[in-house]
Amino acid sequence: MGRPRGSELVLLALSLACSSCTCSGNSGSSSSARPSEDQDRADVLADDQELADELTEAGSNAEARAWLAVPSNAFVNETNADVHAIVEGFYEAGASRVLVDGITPLAGHPTSASIVVVLPTDPAARTRVFAHAREITPTIGDDTPPDYGQRYLSYAFE
Repeated sequence: MGRPRGSELVLLALSLACSSCTCSGNSGSSSSARPSEDQDRADVLADDQELADELTEAGSNAEARAWLAVPSNAFVNETNADVHAIVEGFYEAGASRVLVDGITPLAGHPTSASIVVVLPTDPAARTRVFAHAREITPTIGDDTPPDYGQRYLSYAFE
């Protein structure tokens, strides 16, 4: 066995370097996606808490069915009929409540551009609500995050 050639040294160095990394193709740890997923989870749960705080403000939200029943109330960029169909879909899927959020006067009429879905605690109902949310994503234009145990889903009609 003679002295290693240059190409053998390069291969040995690469082998040692890759054995301690999480690059794709390495059969070692697959945690390269984990920090991103952990950050996504943290972001969703932080947004969820911020939304919970906002929902306690009196007058800024209302139950969607009741609010939509008032003809002078309006949505920005969506018809009330289209929003009503979305709201009913969430209720049929098992949502605990659906709220119209961010209600502000515009031309003398209560107006909103967003809804908040209060998620159920029942796992089967949550699965149905998230499935419905993913189905309507093209209509709403907002992405639906994975179920990280959050209490709310929020959608803005922009």
